[in-house]
Amino acid sequence: MMPPDPAPSPCRGTCRYDEVREMCRDCGRLGREIMAWGSASLEQRLAIRAAAAGRLAELPR
Repeated sequence: MMPPDPAPSPCRGTCRYDEVREMCRDCGRLGREIMAWGSASLEQRLAIRAAAAGRLAELPR
């Protein structure tokens, strides 16, 4: 049995890409981060997840 991924993708499968902010309004990742996710190291994925969470927190509700 494989251990759980320490940095799973934040993708929720319901993308709503915001062209103005150049980010997904569901996961908070920038387009370039979405494209790089598959080849990103664990450290990079953790950094992307943290940045994405910060972006989502700043969005108006």
